[in-house]
Amino acid sequence: DTLQMERYGDSTITGTFTTILAVDTDGNVIEVGPEGILGTQMDSVIYRHDGTLTADRTMTMGSGGGFDLFFVSPGGADTTVITSDGRMAIGRSFVTTGTGTTEDVRLDVDGDILAIQVHSSSDQRFKKDITKVSNALDKVMSLDGVNYNFRTEEFANRSFPSSRQLGFVAQNVEEVVPEVVKTDGSGYKSVDYAKLTALLNEAIKEQQQEIDRLSKELRMASNQNGQLAREIASIKEMIKSFSNHAISDED
Repeated sequence: DTLQMERYGDSTITGTFTTILAVDTDGNVIEVGPEGILGTQMDSVIYRHDGTLTADRTMTMGSGGGFDLFFVSPGGADTTVITSDGRMAIGRSFVTTGTGTTEDVRLDVDGDILAIQVHSSSDQRFKKDITKVSNALDKVMSLDGVNYNFRTEEFANRSFPSSRQLGFVAQNVEEVVPEVVKTDGSGYKSVDYAKLTALLNEAIKEQQQEIDRLSKELRMASNQNGQLAREIASIKEMIKSFSNHAISDED
């Protein structure tokens, strides 16, 4: 037996592998020949071009004619996909695509992401048509923070956590700040929570301005009350003085 290879994107030119990297049953990366790959003793083999699954743990390139790279763990779960145009999915058999109104994602992860720091490009030189967020406080007041559980039974193919969650409902957020909501090709929505910090920042500033205005009005009212109190005290003194004079005149 020989294991045929195709030149990337061209099925008319083929060759034969002589040495191939594989994974043995102990998880070690080893060099094997075509007979080892095609045999049953290997724990990791390479898919055929048509995507036929030949073992539980596999790698394939060109499945479906798109020349994407697939890695599949035992049982076909925990798939990793690297597409020919540079997009990647972890824990999914495809990379999420947009609806035509939103762009495709570059990295699609079905599960938690643990990182020390995550930075977003934000240099002013990258941006144009910059305007300040308006009516931020009204928008924040229209957002409903909720506790919820994921419907894990109905979406068993997703790695949703079973624990109680805190966050927003994307449809509610989209009505208020559509800029932070993305819709995929299946119609499911996601929220860019990080961008909401800009909205919260401006809402706090608007609220502080309102607090400052009310504080100023309160100080003015307090000063006016103090002035009125002094005037009342002065009037009382005048009345008391008139009363004393009236009593003296009667004597």
